[in-house]
Amino acid sequence: MLNSITEPPHKVVQTSTTTSESNNSKIVDSKYRKIYRAMIEKSNQLDEIYKSSNSFQKIFQSETTLEREKLQRYCETLIFKEPIECGKKAEEILWRRVFYEIINIVKANKKVIKQLFFFLNSNFNLN
Repeated sequence: MLNSITEPPHKVVQTSTTTSESNNSKIVDSKYRKIYRAMIEKSNQLDEIYKSSNSFQKIFQSETTLEREKLQRYCETLIFKEPIECGKKAEEILWRRVFYEIINIVKANKKVIKQLFFFLNSNFNLN
């Protein structure tokens, strides 16, 4: 009879603990879900900038640089705070949008960069 009295409270305690844990995980999920959405939104904004015809001029403007920095912060937050849920996706976006596409745009516009450097060097004596 003593066992039947002690068992039900343990079950109730376990159930309430599980419920509170799931509620806490939902709170954590909703907090990082907002960051995840913001990350996707910034990524899409940068994608539009990179795909535009004059992307080379835009990639180093202060507005675009600030967008990249925000995206980098969002990605790093998700990588360190939610590595299992969205770390891999955040890492992929971080690498592609913040680093790789910038390098590709610069490589694609190497000729323009050389001409610009030559122009600046000849007109402003940068040596």
